[in-house]
Amino acid sequence: MSRDDLLHTNFKIMSDVVSKVVAYSPETILIVVSNPLDAMVQTAFRQSGFNRERVLGMAAFSTPAASRLFSRPS
Repeated sequence: MSRDDLLHTNFKIMSDVVSKVVAYSPETILIVVSNPLDAMVQTAFRQSGFNRERVLGMAAFSTPAASRLFSRPS
């Protein structure tokens, strides 16, 4: 999958998800964790109509870090 393919696919998904989140939770803060991050944050920002303080992007959240953060001790 090329970066352009990823952009187009994730644009459709992000637009759909954001419109539903805004409809059901209009006071929410959006934190976007998706690639390509800049484009997806901009999509969420425009789709939501929220001010810029309510749409954030989260970068560098790697799989190993997530595994350590969310794993339970044995």
